[in-house]
Amino acid sequence: SFSVMSLGLSGTSSRLPWHSAVSGDEIRMQGKAELLDIEVTSRMAMSIDQGNIASSEQAKRSKITLRFKDKDMEEKYWNLADDKFRSYIGCSFVLTIGIFAVEAIILPRTFTLLCVFIVSLFLVGSLTFVMFLGKLLKQQCPGIERFALFVTHSPVLRLVVSVTVIANLLVVSYVNRVECDTTGLNRGFNSTESCKCFRTNSSSVVLYVGVDPDRATCDFPQYFSFCTLLAMISIVVFIRLYFPVKMVLLLVATLLYCSLLFFVNDCLFAAADGLIYPDKKCGFYTGLADLLVYFYVLFAIMIFVLARQTEVALRLDFLWETQTIGEKEQMDIVEGVNAMLLQNMLPRHVASHYTHLIQSGTISDNDLYYQHYDSVAVMFASIPGFSEFYSEDVINKEGIECLRLLNEIITDFDEVLLRLKFSSVEKIKTIGSTYMAASGLSPGAEGAADGWHCLCVLVEFAFVLQSSLEQSNQHSFQNFSLRIGINHGPVVAGVIGARKPQYDIWGNAVNVASRMESTGTMGKIQVPSDTAVMLSLNGYEVEERGLVKVKGKGEVLTSYVNCGRELQSRRKTGSSATAEKIQIAI
Repeated sequence: SFSVMSLGLSGTSSRLPWHSAVSGDEIRMQGKAELLDIEVTSRMAMSIDQGNIASSEQAKRSKITLRFKDKDMEEKYWNLADDKFRSYIGCSFVLTIGIFAVEAIILPRTFTLLCVFIVSLFLVGSLTFVMFLGKLLKQQCPGIERFALFVTHSPVLRLVVSVTVIANLLVVSYVNRVECDTTGLNRGFNSTESCKCFRTNSSSVVLYVGVDPDRATCDFPQYFSFCTLLAMISIVVFIRLYFPVKMVLLLVATLLYCSLLFFVNDCLFAAADGLIYPDKKCGFYTGLADLLVYFYVLFAIMIFVLARQTEVALRLDFLWETQTIGEKEQMDIVEGVNAMLLQNMLPRHVASHYTHLIQSGTISDNDLYYQHYDSVAVMFASIPGFSEFYSEDVINKEGIECLRLLNEIITDFDEVLLRLKFSSVEKIKTIGSTYMAASGLSPGAEGAADGWHCLCVLVEFAFVLQSSLEQSNQHSFQNFSLRIGINHGPVVAGVIGARKPQYDIWGNAVNVASRMESTGTMGKIQVPSDTAVMLSLNGYEVEERGLVKVKGKGEVLTSYVNCGRELQSRRKTGSSATAEKIQIAI
């Protein structure tokens, strides 16, 4: 049953049929879909080996029709695409050819047989031609392929086509019986044998070859029944055909053929019995009609069991696949959330490093991640007035409202990091009301064209933080200001801790940047002399402050960065425009 199941659900992905040309994006999406199918198949195999059969409400089925009691689940199963539908049509075409060959070789070749098979071959052959031509000539005949895909993806159209083809085969297998010559058969009883039917001219039977329109004697009526058995096989050929429809077709075909054997074609089979058993009296042997009824019943039972097992296997496979896809989607969501949390804790390239170690299974609690950088800009930005603002009284709900305001300010700072301009800036941590960030920590970033691009980006970031805090002051009716210290130089970056890892940077540049903030002035950006020279060379307006006593460094020459390159360029543009107006006025 699982081999049959694999034939029916190999194409259950929800692909849209109406497309023309295949682009590169579609090819990539198809590759991802194939990888998903492989992963889903492997997970399904594991579930089958472990015996994890879905036992939820969705898995409950009707014992008679095998329909899911969950309407949504039944609708999903009903709307599944059937990419093997082409093969079903092809098998039906082969059965049509087989029935035609049997009736043309052994049974009478009549005009009715010719007409019926021309119509049948045209119907089934056209469907087969359309289904396979579109697949073989996708580029040359895209319209035919779109129609074929539309048929395979439309459950209602598949049902109509399947029932039409099966009914066509069932009719073709019987219709030639109406042309059988029964003029030589007399109903009644023979004087020597109590037979219901006998042939008046009991000549020897010879298998004839060639076309003889005048001869319509059906000396081998059992081959009609063999053809009907072939036609009944088409019911199980359409594996994905709705199970109740299969049962209705099977029941109608069995009852109809058995009734025709006993009430319409009884003389044909009784006469054939007389030819097969000429020396035996009637009633002392089992006739062809009785044997064929047994064949019909046994064959119908076999088809019923096979169709039911196939349907159960298909629905069980559908449940496993649905369950596996759902689990895979949940795992993807969890992995996405974990990746987002990891990237919020660590820089992107560091998070990727640990993700690779986890996927490869080589991670260890003793692993140490570190990286040397030769040119990194470091910034400390604090809100000195927040310590005086913080109070644990009833009005502030014991300090909760103060923390809420600080959280809003820091959140606004974090949103600035999302701008593309500041993609190279990494937030290191917050210490109380102090915000620490650095630029140039990505591997390879130190090889930029100007060598100190990271310093300029970080200074621009500091100016934006000042503007952001001014906006927060307007909304909160406060008067906070930032005290910022910036320095640049070599640092060592690394991750400390295994359970709660912390990304941090160390080095003299970090210590000096911290001292620049602690010895700075509110509302100002203080930098040491070498950093001031670099910023001045890059177009920033720098104001020398003088010697400042720095703990552990002695007296250090520092400067203020008054405005960035953009503001300075606007000032120059405004000054030149004003001078030009004055000159024109003069």
